[in-house]
Amino acid sequence: MNVNELIGYILLVLAGVAVGIAFCAMLVQCVQNCRFLRAYRRDVTQRVNGLRLHKMLGCLGMSTKGYVRKALSSETEMHLNRCQQCATTTECDAALAKGDTSQAAAYCPNFPDLVQLSQQEFGGRDLRNAKANGRSRPKDAFTTFIVKRGA
Repeated sequence: MNVNELIGYILLVLAGVAVGIAFCAMLVQCVQNCRFLRAYRRDVTQRVNGLRLHKMLGCLGMSTKGYVRKALSSETEMHLNRCQQCATTTECDAALAKGDTSQAAAYCPNFPDLVQLSQQEFGGRDLRNAKANGRSRPKDAFTTFIVKRGA
C-alpha cells in the first residue's frame, strides 16, 4: 500500500465520520423539534379547553386535538383571541347548551373558519350540528374495516 492509497482511505474514513456526525446532529434536532411541538400543542389544547371554543368544536364534530393539529398556529391564535374578546357570550352559551349551532354564523366570528376546518378534516362533509343529529365523527374506511373484522 503506497502513501496515496493510505491518504485516500484516511479521507474516506474522515468523510464517513463527518456524515455520521451530521446525521446524529440532525436526529437530535428532530427529537428536540418533536418535543417542542408536543409541548406547544399541549399548551394550545389547554387554552382551547379553557374557552367556549372547545364546545363549538364539539358541536361541529371536531376534537380539540384534531383542531390543534389541523389549524395553523396563526389561525389558532386568532380564534383564541376572538373567543376571549367575544361580546356575544350569552347567545353562544345558550346555543352550545342545546348543542345547536345552526345560527352560530350570526354571532360567532370563528364559526366560518371552524366549519371550513371541520370539512377539511372530514373530507368535505358538513358536520354542523353533528351531535344534535346523532352523528359524531364519521367512520373512515380503515375504522369500518377494523370494526367489520371484529378487531
